[in-house]
Amino acid sequence: MADSLTLSAFAKINWILKILGRRQDGYHEILTLLQTIDLHDLLLTEVSGGTGISLRVRGADLPEDADNLIWRAADSFRRRTGCDGHFHFELEKRIPVGAGLGGGSSDAAVVLLALNAMLGHPLRPAELTALAAGLGSDIPFFLVGGTVLATGRGELLTPWDDAASCRLLLFSPDFQIQAGEAYSQGNWSSLETALELTKTEANNRIQRFQGRISRSLPVWDLVENDFERSLFRSYPELSRVQSLLIQAGCEAVVVCGSGSTTLGIPPAGQFEKVRARLKNAGLGRVLSSQTLSRQDYLSRFETQGLRWTGARITE
Repeated sequence: MADSLTLSAFAKINWILKILGRRQDGYHEILTLLQTIDLHDLLLTEVSGGTGISLRVRGADLPEDADNLIWRAADSFRRRTGCDGHFHFELEKRIPVGAGLGGGSSDAAVVLLALNAMLGHPLRPAELTALAAGLGSDIPFFLVGGTVLATGRGELLTPWDDAASCRLLLFSPDFQIQAGEAYSQGNWSSLETALELTKTEANNRIQRFQGRISRSLPVWDLVENDFERSLFRSYPELSRVQSLLIQAGCEAVVVCGSGSTTLGIPPAGQFEKVRARLKNAGLGRVLSSQTLSRQDYLSRFETQGLRWTGARITE
């Protein structure tokens, strides 16, 4: 008899993304402010008798074997816990691929949450987080949700009070940009030689953002992404998209993560008008979304069969 659980795997945006330098281990030291949004994939996890891992994907041309992060997350969980059974996954892909929205990382995080809950919590929260970090830098964030400051290569997390809720427009062109490609195109100094001024400026921007959140002041003029300069050179379409969003009246415009999606925040009362203008431009896919606070994020899991107990998500 199979046990199954279907969960949403939510996307993320980066309010701020600063790249501080290239590390000796090959990764890049970053400082980024992450935010969950309600755009999501749907992932069915099924555990039954037998052994092995199987995966089916709808909505995107993605591998259904060990080249998929879902498969690798399940395999890592099995190896770490020794839990047996046949793990089957069915992914309905709604988050654009190669778009800087963290869809693959979110899918992997949901695999870990679902398997841990369905198999009796063999991993404590810290162990689950460590396993997530070993799979990918963004994955631990999706075990937390809300507004989170991430440092290191992105795996060191400091949950913040949530930024004010807002509606977003996401403009996704018909091409993908993988994170490795985006990093390779930038001219990043080594971390050892990075100017202290760069680190200070990044910290100041983060502190200003946090201060405005605490005083319920507007923060959108502080959004920033260090990838934009090199991405605009390699993909001039992104620069044109940004100009279009600004001309349409968006109060904040920034590339999401390593691209290729760009987000815009229309002024109050202008959301549908701006969305229609972007759709009429015919330059890409226009998606509507809403930011998710940490409580909203965890509550979505609760309604789907998991509940938050303060220290972990449990079945």
